[in-house]
This record gives sequence, structure tokens and C-alpha cells, in this order.
Amino acid sequence: MSRELETLIGGAAMERLCAVFGGTTIHVSGSAACAKRLQIVIGPAATEKVVHHYAGTGIEVPSGKSRKAKSLRASVRQERAEGATVRATALKHGISERYVRMLCASD
Repeated sequence: MSRELETLIGGAAMERLCAVFGGTTIHVSGSAACAKRLQIVIGPAATEKVVHHYAGTGIEVPSGKSRKAKSLRASVRQERAEGATVRATALKHGISERYVRMLCASD
């Protein structure tokens, strides 16, 4: 369902939704309170789509950890490919040098 939701509301709105409600279930009732809560996080256009598509149901919002991990892996690999040192990359991202090496070695 998370891919379907992301396709519906877009990647940026999905990231905000995961950051605020990740790991929980949101009940989409169509009430003004529900719509307002969603609008604050994902904006009015995305809220309208969510309410229209999921009214009366619950949405299990993913925590977003796998998305963050993929983004970190890509950033670390790119920086290393551009010549950044393991130490500089680790310090920039707040991770260990060992983890930088692991991310660069994994498929």
C-alpha cells in the first residue's frame, strides 16, 4: 500500500507523512479534524486525494527507515566515488567509518 500511497500523493508528501506518522495507522474518516491534521503535514492537494481514495479506512504509514537507508547508501557511495575520504564521509553523515565501508561494499 505504501507504493500506491506514494504514487497518489508524491514522494515529498510521502516523506513528510512518514516523518510525522511513520509506524502508525491513520484512520481517514473524512472529518474536518482528520483533513486538517493531514493538510498540516502533506498539504491540501495531497489531503484531498487521500481522503477521496481512502475515506473510511485506515492507512498503515511506513516508518520510512528503508527509504532513509537507501538515500544514505546512495549519498555515501556517491561521495566516495567523487573522492571523499571514509573519515570525512562518516563525519558528514554521523555514522562510523566501518559503516561507510560496509555501505560501499554492499550490493
